[in-house]
Amino acid sequence: MAKKKQTKKGKGGKLKKRAKKPAPAKKSKEAGKPNGAKAKKAPPANLDALKAVAKGAQAGLDKAKSEAEALRKKADEVESKAKDAYRVAVAPYREACRKVGVECEFTGARAVNVSERVRFLVEKADGGLRVTVEGRPETKEVIPTKALYVESCGYVAAFSSSAGESRRAA
Repeated sequence: MAKKKQTKKGKGGKLKKRAKKPAPAKKSKEAGKPNGAKAKKAPPANLDALKAVAKGAQAGLDKAKSEAEALRKKADEVESKAKDAYRVAVAPYREACRKVGVECEFTGARAVNVSERVRFLVEKADGGLRVTVEGRPETKEVIPTKALYVESCGYVAAFSSSAGESRRAA
């Protein structure tokens, strides 16, 4: 079906043709340029100028990284000082809570269920290894060499003057 052109009656009853709106210009692949326009090529780049700009940006980046690192160190120092001040302020309160027998709501570096630190003395003995908790002679124990054998890899720990040595079990 063909479209009818719309008409409008003017003065005197005569029909007038309605004017068409101009069609928008079609755009080419380059934005903002009509089909008829040709794209201009960029002038050859000056590599030295571009390199200078890139080096300036790199220097700015290096400067920003060093400033950020300095700020991180400063933040760590501030946090460390605050932790020290907290420990100093809370210690007397904790002591007072312990003496009275009241549970302290401020926790410290070690929880209540953590045992004290101990050191072990390990000596080579005739039948194996003698292990003792330092300062407690009643904890002396001899572990037989056969108990030290690790079946999964076939190695026996060789306890000599140099640490970290091992030998293949015979």
